[in-house]
Amino acid sequence: MVTIFKKLFSSHINYHWVTLCGAIFLAFYLNDTFNATFDRLATQAGFIYLLYCGKIVHIFFLMLGLEILCLRFSIKFVLGFILLLSSVCGFYMDSLGVVIDEDIIQSVIETHTDEAMDMISVGLVSYVLFFGVLPCLLLALLRFKKQRFIESFAQKSIILITLGVLIALSYVACGKDIVFVFKKQKSLASMPNPIAPIRSTILYIQNQVEQDFTPIFVAQDAHLKADLPPQIVLFFIGESTRSANFSLNGYKKLTNPYTSALKVISFSDFYSCGVITAISVPCMLTHYTHKTYTHRNLSLYTNNILDIAKDVGYDVWYLGNNGGKCVGGCDRNIEHSILYPSDSLDGAMLPDVKRIIEKAQKTKQNTFIIAHGYGSHGASYALRYPPDFEHFNPVCKQKELSKCSYEEIVNTYDNSILYNDWVLSQMIQMLNNTNMRTMLWYVSDHGESLGELGQYMHGGLGYTLAPEYQKHIPSIMWFNNQWGDVPTSALNKKDTQLNHDYIFHTLLHLLGIETKDYDKNLDILHRN
Repeated sequence: MVTIFKKLFSSHINYHWVTLCGAIFLAFYLNDTFNATFDRLATQAGFIYLLYCGKIVHIFFLMLGLEILCLRFSIKFVLGFILLLSSVCGFYMDSLGVVIDEDIIQSVIETHTDEAMDMISVGLVSYVLFFGVLPCLLLALLRFKKQRFIESFAQKSIILITLGVLIALSYVACGKDIVFVFKKQKSLASMPNPIAPIRSTILYIQNQVEQDFTPIFVAQDAHLKADLPPQIVLFFIGESTRSANFSLNGYKKLTNPYTSALKVISFSDFYSCGVITAISVPCMLTHYTHKTYTHRNLSLYTNNILDIAKDVGYDVWYLGNNGGKCVGGCDRNIEHSILYPSDSLDGAMLPDVKRIIEKAQKTKQNTFIIAHGYGSHGASYALRYPPDFEHFNPVCKQKELSKCSYEEIVNTYDNSILYNDWVLSQMIQMLNNTNMRTMLWYVSDHGESLGELGQYMHGGLGYTLAPEYQKHIPSIMWFNNQWGDVPTSALNKKDTQLNHDYIFHTLLHLLGIETKDYDKNLDILHRN
């Protein structure tokens, strides 16, 4: 064995053999999620032969890609980068059960440092060292034969033509069956590694570059109702909280003991606009709906509910404990924006909420507060609450959720909801201690998977394919005793199927803002 390795690294070899070996390595060792899913679907469809032929076709495609990208002098850099990228993507696809689509690319690019550090684990480092760094070191030791340009060009051309012919023949022989398998599960197209991550990154960049939107401004005629009393409206955006674990909605464990004692109204059938924050929050705070929010940056070309509230005279505040500025630029035009250190618990917002309420109490100025919490963001759920709130045990303190039992993950997640419930109750009590008209509305941005069907966290499958846990979210309202029959209107809708589309127009109602762009059909509080 030593002699073989010594001869291999001392001889000059043709680099085309390395592209073949690289394709085989990628296909068999860094595509576990894709291979397992493809094999399962092919078996269900009765195409047993695809368990073998499918992998051969996969190798053909990978080698074709490597041959197009690699030359003798560049193969070490190009293939090395691909191996490192594939090892990182392979680890997360295998351990979290996600696919690398545009949503995941956007989440990675927009994540903050502490959030990224939460995702780095011993398992990731070990995986990348073994499947990424080690192959790169072996690749660096290889020496390649030099060839004249004509000879090299001819050889490259023959290989590319041969691979093209083999792929064409494969399509004739089994292409229809392979296409059938891919159509059975649309997310399968986002699993091949590294094809899917590279493709998704290119699509994300294209979407960022191709921006030729006409600015749309709504509610330009907005004004306050003449008889509106001084009021405080607090809109709290939750993070990664799913309805299934809310005791207010029937969950067997008491995760909402604090708010349940405060006569809140819980909407049991509420759904998110997206399954990642970057889509849900802009969708919540602008006039766009799930169907019309067709591009990730549309929120940058329109005004939002914060802008409209400011224009009609509200004192508007954004409190951000979600790792940075408001997603979608929602706070870009307001004067008061408080951003908390990325390791802060949501309780860090309480002193500022108290101060803002006291100021409004003194000045009797209409005040609109938007608080975006860190809620139950994974993977480190145990870092989302203080030790005093570790009520459900045992818990998961691993960064790799797949290493914890389902019970441990759920307990830790439930503790984060318990703490979030306490934070909301503190805000409600502050609002209740004023003589102004006050209310609080809590809505999560999206839900979360905790290991069901091998899925963890959120995103990675797109909205259509995402499981119910990532879309069915909690939403609660609390009103003090100065709102007349408005709470009754909310109570009448508590079991109606609702979604983020209703937020913008319901907030217009709550804020007492009148405009021709108000849509009563998207107002939860509108009385039919």
